[in-house]
Amino acid sequence: WLENNYKDNNGLPRFFILSNRSVEEFWDGLLDHENRQHSLNDYQKIKFINSDPSSSQFKPSIAQKSKRKQSSDHSSQPSRQRITVNEVDGFFVPGLCSSIGSFIGTLASNSQIFDRKSRYFVTLGMNGILDMTDTTTGSQLSQLPEEASQACQNKFVPIQKVVNLDIFQKYEDLLLLNENDYRKFLKKSLNRIKYSNIHDQYDIVRDVYQHILKVHLYSPELFTEKTRGFLSEQDYIIKFWGYLIETVFRSSGVIAHWGDTISSYSIENGTLAKMDLRLIILSDDSLKEALDVGNAEFAKKETDSKYYKYLLKAVISSKIHLNELVKDFPGMTQEKVKNLQTPLCVVTGTTCYAYGLYLESRNLYIIKDVCSMSIPLSLKEIKEEGISKLLKEFTYLGSFLEYKGYDP
Repeated sequence: WLENNYKDNNGLPRFFILSNRSVEEFWDGLLDHENRQHSLNDYQKIKFINSDPSSSQFKPSIAQKSKRKQSSDHSSQPSRQRITVNEVDGFFVPGLCSSIGSFIGTLASNSQIFDRKSRYFVTLGMNGILDMTDTTTGSQLSQLPEEASQACQNKFVPIQKVVNLDIFQKYEDLLLLNENDYRKFLKKSLNRIKYSNIHDQYDIVRDVYQHILKVHLYSPELFTEKTRGFLSEQDYIIKFWGYLIETVFRSSGVIAHWGDTISSYSIENGTLAKMDLRLIILSDDSLKEALDVGNAEFAKKETDSKYYKYLLKAVISSKIHLNELVKDFPGMTQEKVKNLQTPLCVVTGTTCYAYGLYLESRNLYIIKDVCSMSIPLSLKEIKEEGISKLLKEFTYLGSFLEYKGYDP
């Protein structure tokens, strides 16, 4: 079916297979390109199928019926020849006879799309992206040979950065942990924080503590399970996350750009992907356009379908802007590029999952875990350093946005 229909692209957008042309010149001096043209020719034979799960014949609700129908049709149609992709990422691990890029490209080219999770992994494979955060059934790691999968996990371990917790502990010490009355605890703790003399640059930590305590004090209904089930996506942004994100990135040079906006680079690549939140930099006069250094998608609750849908959008958008970052800093070395990670987040309700995308080698991108964070929902969670943990992860995430050291 794929071979008979690839020419018209199935009438679907082309953004899912993004060109790496913007960073090819960087890798010219670092990797052997003898097989590059051969690889590109192979890819010309493949077009990614962007099946909409809502209209796909592989909808889970009728999966069995579709399977029976396909079985009857299969007997009358010749089987499709397996497509092999030979990529030039140059990254090999024990237990795998081909490179990682070739493996995930071949895997994606021969996979079917029956839901948003399978669509996510097929799209990643066609874009040379390896997701190191997911080992569930159907993921890329789950289909690697055991030795190769373990080698990848040993190689691509999450980067641990040191976060100074001293100031967070000073505010934790102001909370009245021995006070069990809900409102008394909040009022007295707020008063102690208000009149404290803790040196807090830009008052970021102070304002985050006060904000969360005030929401608990003045809008306790927001933290009941019934109310949270009623809230919309925009409610979660406005009532919980918006103020926190604006405060955390205060005076950092990073601007939180809200409201389903599209970057000019995304338009150039044909994605037209509207992001709920884009983290952008405008301060550098040498940049012709606003530079996206991170993004986030929000949902009111977590489901597999929405999670993979929003994660896919965030990953593809991040790849576009990571390519632009590499192109804008031509003096980078290979190691500096590997340290240049674009953070992306999927926020579901009061929990945020943060990941980092970086370029490991030519045409091989890696997704790693950065952190996960949650807004404390109860007095118990606040007393168990819930606010401090949230700020720690925000600080850790913010450390990935420090691009000054990469400016040649």
